[in-house]
Amino acid sequence: PIYKAVDFPYMDEPFHVGQARHYCAHEFSQWDPKITTFPGLYLVSLLLKSVVGLFSSLDACNLAALRSVNTYLFGPGSFFLIYYICRVRHNSNATVSLMYAVLLGLFPVHFFFHFLYYTDSGSTFFVLLMYLLTLKQAHKAAAVAGAAAILFRQTNAVWLAFCVVEGSLRTVGMPQSRSIREIWLSFKVLFSQIPALLGVFWPHISVLLSFAAFVLVNGGIVVGDKANHQPVAHVPQLFYFSLFSCVGLGLSTVSPSRIYEFLKVPLSSLRNLILTVLATALILFAIHKFSYAHPFLLADNRHYPFYVWKNIMRRHPMVPYALAPVYLFSMWSLNKSIAEKTSLLWRIAFFACVAIVLVPAHLLEFRYFIVPFVLLHLNVGPSCFLLSGHPPLAARPLLNYGIHLLGFIAVNVVTIFLFLFKPFIGPDGNTARFMW
Repeated sequence: PIYKAVDFPYMDEPFHVGQARHYCAHEFSQWDPKITTFPGLYLVSLLLKSVVGLFSSLDACNLAALRSVNTYLFGPGSFFLIYYICRVRHNSNATVSLMYAVLLGLFPVHFFFHFLYYTDSGSTFFVLLMYLLTLKQAHKAAAVAGAAAILFRQTNAVWLAFCVVEGSLRTVGMPQSRSIREIWLSFKVLFSQIPALLGVFWPHISVLLSFAAFVLVNGGIVVGDKANHQPVAHVPQLFYFSLFSCVGLGLSTVSPSRIYEFLKVPLSSLRNLILTVLATALILFAIHKFSYAHPFLLADNRHYPFYVWKNIMRRHPMVPYALAPVYLFSMWSLNKSIAEKTSLLWRIAFFACVAIVLVPAHLLEFRYFIVPFVLLHLNVGPSCFLLSGHPPLAARPLLNYGIHLLGFIAVNVVTIFLFLFKPFIGPDGNTARFMW
């Protein structure tokens, strides 16, 4: 239905489609300077064109065929990877894993881009493949998948490094470190095992060193359009991601009991009161000193972040500061949910990687949240609807699941409906459509 309504390259698609057609014509020296990523997506399209050419004379590089790479390959592929990761990571049975894969597979931002010729679906697919192989301790294959992920999105090098940490913790058999002292002991154990770990993770390190060499020679991670993709210290990206993820995880992070528990924290002891005040002060300072609004965000009324910024963040100068307690709650609630499944060392590594990926990004764009959100969600797992840590809700897992699933479905229906049936005339006089 999207192709029938929008049978021409839309938004960023003209750059990707044009470049893919150069690759299909074996014109590898032609490169659009507006493209910021490596040619992973175009290489996959070229490979599929070559395979189709063995059996048919169909044009495998027209717009419908190019979009089908995401619709019929990376989208369903991500669904199956989520299913298997759930089984391996959480020891879930087939039914629960299938329910979970359907839920996370319908995560709206992730789901929407399966129907367009963007890099996000392929990027997420290869990160998920890399993560599954890491969990199964197939580390050489994981490094290959990581290299493929980087060919779709350069920031996936960070998630390859994270898989080295995850794989190291599993290889060494680290305990669930809960305190600073246990963290220190864990570091000592890891350092004592460095020679053995290098023998296991040299493929990852080779890929990361190659990528680092590219960054040094290139003068940054962006391939093209460097002027519009200058890194900044956009610290509030972490707050936006936390709130986004908290909402995306549903009742496991935003249930009334969780909110009530959060409100009791500063009242439980003087220490907690002081920590709450300090954390709020740090958030306010970061909002004041490190908030940025990219010119694209302010000028492009086709993206939902434009309306978030226009109708909420810029409604009044004090609105960003008034959201500080909401950000604090979202970070606290996310940490509490993930702490039930992971060690403190794992969480430090994960959120450090989230910061490395998001903070330098000048532009607020929900697509940038897809990979970290999916990885976070995968490590919370089916407990996002089983809610074993929420006694009043744990007795109704199917209802919790239904609420979460229907929420995702409703958002997908609305966003796809708006994209297909509510076009408008943009500032440039051309037809525009709402999208993530």
